[in-house]
Formats: sequence, structure tokens, C-alpha cells
Amino acid sequence: MSATLSYEPYRLPAGMLALVVHGAFFALLYFGFTWQTRPAETMSVELWQNLPEDEVAPPAPPVIAQAVQPAQPEKLVKPDIALPDKKDNRKVATR
Repeated sequence: MSATLSYEPYRLPAGMLALVVHGAFFALLYFGFTWQTRPAETMSVELWQNLPEDEVAPPAPPVIAQAVQPAQPEKLVKPDIALPDKKDNRKVATR
């Protein structure tokens, strides 16, 4: 049997539907992006005949604070606390 002799009844409607769906997607993409335009923002400009005569003073040099030396740590003093012996003084309970 040859492939040219077989008939597929839904081939033409399926092709038409595919073209319509692709056309709809293209139209949504095209018009969807063109609707998102923003208006141009306004700009104000001053027009001068001459420059102002006042000279701007140069900025003062930044003041650098002197580094503070950390204080010497004091010697550690051992506390005068009575510590218990480290021996194990527990009594084992026997029956």
C-alpha cells in the first residue's frame, strides 16, 4: 500500500487550527509589547547668557583623625575563690 493513496480526514482542519493559533500568539506578542510604551519624561533646562562671576572655593581637604592606640591590657589577676577538690567524693550506693 502506498502512502499517497491513504487519506487522513482531519489533516486540513488540524493545519488550519495550527495556523490560527500561531497567528493569535503572534498578534498577542506584537500588540502586547507595543502597548507597554512609556511617555517621554520632561526635562527642564536653564539657559544662561554668561557664566556666574563667583568662583567656587576648592573643597577643604578631609580631616583625618589620628588613630587611637589601644590601651595595654592589664595583667590577669587570679580570683580569690575557694575551689573544691577535684577528687571524686561520691559514694557508690550498694544493696
